[in-house]
Amino acid sequence: MDKIILMVDTGRNVSLSAAQWLTRNGCRVVMLQKQPRPVPGAETVLLDLLDHEAVKAFAETFSHLDILVLGAPPCPEDGPIGTGHDLEQMLQELVYLGRGTENLVQAFLPKLRMGMKRIACLTEPEGTHSMGCESQNLLRHQMLAALNMLGKQWFNLLRPEGFTFRWFLEGDVPGPLNAGEYLLMPLSYHPEEVRIHNEEDRLVIRDGALREIPW
Repeated sequence: MDKIILMVDTGRNVSLSAAQWLTRNGCRVVMLQKQPRPVPGAETVLLDLLDHEAVKAFAETFSHLDILVLGAPPCPEDGPIGTGHDLEQMLQELVYLGRGTENLVQAFLPKLRMGMKRIACLTEPEGTHSMGCESQNLLRHQMLAALNMLGKQWFNLLRPEGFTFRWFLEGDVPGPLNAGEYLLMPLSYHPEEVRIHNEEDRLVIRDGALREIPW
């Protein structure tokens, strides 16, 4: 396959399983980490995404990039919703996610344009309206919701340029499809037909059973 894939390490199993599947299938995977942990088969890099110049310099080490895989990095456990929260800490984590992710996307857009032009995200049930039943960790809910909104903005901006998007949810009951497979999977696109037949023109969240998960 020879694809170059840059992933934000979410600290969850989905990042590990996706990276391992992709490397076994011939991809070069580089994992950006906020907290170090081993990821067999992948290259790991510790990078402060708020350091704009460092992110730009890192992007220049790539000849091109095929897929940029976003995600919410590990964050402090915030406790049950409504029981009192460290608002200053929450703000710091949300600023890191929002500005850091924007820095990352902007720095790598030129490299993505030289590759297969795909942006993806590994999300979780807490990031959706229909499956977000967990009442713990308000901060994680907010981070995942922010990534969804950023994804919609980039879809609107970059889809006319030919970019494609993949949002994958790791649920409590994994399906037969691995996240790595979905990141590479082509979707239907027939521009001469009605839009309902053009899956690439829709930004959706799917799980391992290819079920569409309402935002």
